[in-house]
Amino acid sequence: MTRQRLLLLFVAVLVVVAGAFWLAAQRNPARDSAALGKVLPTLAAEVNSVSQVRIVTAGDKNAVTLERAEKAWKVAERGGYPADATKLRELLVDLRELEIMEEKTENPENYARLGVEDVSAATASGVRVDLQGLKAPASVIVGKSSSGDASYVRIAGQARSLLAKPQLSVERQPASWLDRSIADIPVERVQRVRVSSPGAKPYEITRASRTQTDFDVPAVPKGKALASPSVPQPIAAALDGLTLDDVQGAAATDAWSGELHQSEYWLFDGTTVKVTGRKDDERHLIRVEVGFDPAQHARFTAKPEKDKPAPQTEEQARAEAQALGTKVSGWTYEIPAYKFETLFRPLADLLSSS
Repeated sequence: MTRQRLLLLFVAVLVVVAGAFWLAAQRNPARDSAALGKVLPTLAAEVNSVSQVRIVTAGDKNAVTLERAEKAWKVAERGGYPADATKLRELLVDLRELEIMEEKTENPENYARLGVEDVSAATASGVRVDLQGLKAPASVIVGKSSSGDASYVRIAGQARSLLAKPQLSVERQPASWLDRSIADIPVERVQRVRVSSPGAKPYEITRASRTQTDFDVPAVPKGKALASPSVPQPIAAALDGLTLDDVQGAAATDAWSGELHQSEYWLFDGTTVKVTGRKDDERHLIRVEVGFDPAQHARFTAKPEKDKPAPQTEEQARAEAQALGTKVSGWTYEIPAYKFETLFRPLADLLSSS
């Protein structure tokens, strides 16, 4: 075969290949992501109408139900405890903005590869998110994450699966949707704490004014000393950023007995906080009661302290205490082990070993 014939044959092959590509492009015209649009196109106008978000896992299990109440969202599986509004808002915004990047398989046999098979299957790996309160309820199956910032999804009841962004992360445990904050009382507000633990002598840490940095411990045994002047500080600060791992309703008849821990806090403004704790196998549980001591308020507000903000009036302080009391009343909280140990630290742990 001559060089000229080889060249003609090469050109002919190029023409055939180019024609094949052109024909394929005509049969399957390219579509950019903007042309594909939103996964839930009507949600943008109705997102504020969502009244319930239900997360359903394998075997059609209702794993999490988030319901909008009059003032806040609640977690139904935890007795209506307040939900993490920020996390829920992020999920709804992500669903509203969910943009189709690419159309994927319509073949049910291939759904499992993307994690978008029907969650009625016992082996389903994805989750279905049901939105109620809309003109037409919406359900989206959220499957596996793709590289980058996208996820595979499928509208329940539709054959076509999709690659869409932003990437969706849907928690499957009720505890993950709880508002984790129990109390947030900075150490600057704490005047006195009384600590009682099973098998240990009760003791107090106290200070005479807000300007006193370190707490005194009057019950230090003769011949003993604190490990450092600041060693009581973590106990006083234990209500600052106190968070839960989980929560359950505390029935009025469910009285605790046995070996109980207790720490009672008196704040300068008159608020009192009593924390009762017990260990249940590996769980560390507490209950919180909030009250108000007008004599404590009068004692520390009669004469404003230099370089300190003006104290609250009794009415203001009482209202704040009542709000916290309403929030925590009737609940049993599971908290991290380290926080439990700090709340109920025995006196021996504060003393120098020498």
